[in-house]
Amino acid sequence: MLRSDPKALLGSAYRRQLEEMAGLGKWEEDWKESVKASVLHGSEKFLAGMLKELKGDRREQTGMREKERLSLEWSRIVAAIAKVWKAPWAVVSRQRGNGAVGLAYYLGQRHAGMTLRELGKCMGEVEYPAVSVAITRFQNRLKTDRSLQRRVKQIETLLKVEM
Repeated sequence: MLRSDPKALLGSAYRRQLEEMAGLGKWEEDWKESVKASVLHGSEKFLAGMLKELKGDRREQTGMREKERLSLEWSRIVAAIAKVWKAPWAVVSRQRGNGAVGLAYYLGQRHAGMTLRELGKCMGEVEYPAVSVAITRFQNRLKTDRSLQRRVKQIETLLKVEM
């Protein structure tokens, strides 16, 4: 008895299904739903969960970053930081060790959908690796610095975002 390769059989069955759908004119209807149903099998709850997982991380999706960018701008971020630090941004951003610039980068990346390169341009011509290091240092410091944690909570409230 001759055995066929199961992958080849599956591939040819899938190809036949697609050809049949195209022949019946189903592609003109809601073809995305048809393909989705052909690729994932399971309950509606399972499909919804899998589709959420398949969307990927927001950093991978330019469209999601663009949508977020509309809701939170760099100017709002730095204004909130300046208000909480009780000093103009020009002063706060020049002070060493206060965490303000790292926080601004962090918020810009996480809540405004800005890239590291864009964030660097907001602070002059800072290269993106330096922005990445600043964000990492900020996150590490935030774990233990209670004063910084309080300030971040105030900024979250002002900007209506959550860390």
